[in-house]
Amino acid sequence: MIHKNYKQFLEELNKNKLEWCLIKDYEFLNKKSYDNEIDLISKSKYKQKITKIAKKQGWYGSSLNYFNTHLIFWKFEKGIPYRIDIHLDKALATSIPWIDSKNILKTKIKDKNGIWYLRKDYELAILMIAHLRGRIPKKHRIQRANELQAEKNNAFKILKSKLKEEEYRKYTKMLIEGKRVKLSAKQRLGIKGKLELIYLYPKLLLARIIQPAKIYHYKGNKQNFNIIINKLKRSKLNIKVIHKNTTFKTIKIIINKIISDLVIIADTSSKSSSNQKTNNIISQIYPNKNDT
Repeated sequence: MIHKNYKQFLEELNKNKLEWCLIKDYEFLNKKSYDNEIDLISKSKYKQKITKIAKKQGWYGSSLNYFNTHLIFWKFEKGIPYRIDIHLDKALATSIPWIDSKNILKTKIKDKNGIWYLRKDYELAILMIAHLRGRIPKKHRIQRANELQAEKNNAFKILKSKLKEEEYRKYTKMLIEGKRVKLSAKQRLGIKGKLELIYLYPKLLLARIIQPAKIYHYKGNKQNFNIIINKLKRSKLNIKVIHKNTTFKTIKIIINKIISDLVIIADTSSKSSSNQKTNNIISQIYPNKNDT
């Protein structure tokens, strides 16, 4: 069963009759319940409704959501991160926008708990394009790609407009072996996609200016600070640390406020152990909105 924090959000999407589908890790989430993030696909026409649902349920939203091709929401509970990435119209958003949402949504499957998930050929295709971003796949995704090899010909039909057959076979082998593959921006996006991305960048900068990063002042020992940073980074937020005595501190703060989700100004000079638990500090940075 998928963790309740995610499930409550997905149930609300269903109640509002919004089209969506979980595009990664359905099997894993049903076995393990929790992961630090889940990925969905939906349509841009639902953007405002999705944002309203997330806000109502106490999720924080990225300032980039104003203009971006995907929505990012997160929260922390007892120091544990939960994150939802929602790709709009294309999978995978601006990264490798090779699969149209309408093709996924018309073939999606619904389980007994109301969770919409991918047909197996689309699941393998998504695993493939996620792999082409240059990241080493998680172990459970490598395992799942191996389990789905019976679908490799059908998955190729989905991707054949983007990959030659010999490329597809090569990358499939590298995926199931857990090897890194990174396509160039030209291969991933094409000329049109690169131009669209260039056009998008100023709008994302404007979004950061409209809603700059949260600033938190930390004072304590270095050991606790490192624990806090590691926990925060599991949310995959863009976090910048500026130490108290750094040169050009003010300039760095101004710059990082418009390129980050969170800026921490840190004084780790304390030698004594703090009585304040690291989870409590994370709760100060991102309070649970449902408790306020």
